Amino acid sequence: MIGEITNVFLNFNVEQQYVTIIIRLIGIVYYAEFVSFLLTEASLGNVGKMFEYIVKLYLIGYSLPMIITLLELILSVV
Repeated sequence: MIGEITNVFLNFNVEQQYVTIIIRLIGIVYYAEFVSFLLTEASLGNVGKMFEYIVKLYLIGYSLPMIITLLELILSVV
């Protein structure tokens, strides 16, 4: 399944590095939503919100190479 997704991205000339980052980010988001839901159900809603904020900061940091490449692409076109 992951191989098929990778092939789809590679058909659009997306580098392997970015495909790996995207797949990992999707997994992290699903995991974070699950943990946040469990914390909310356990009456720890505030901890769940803090966990969501921490995950969002982590996602920004982890996707930074893609963000930089996107900004470079935009600046090269303009």
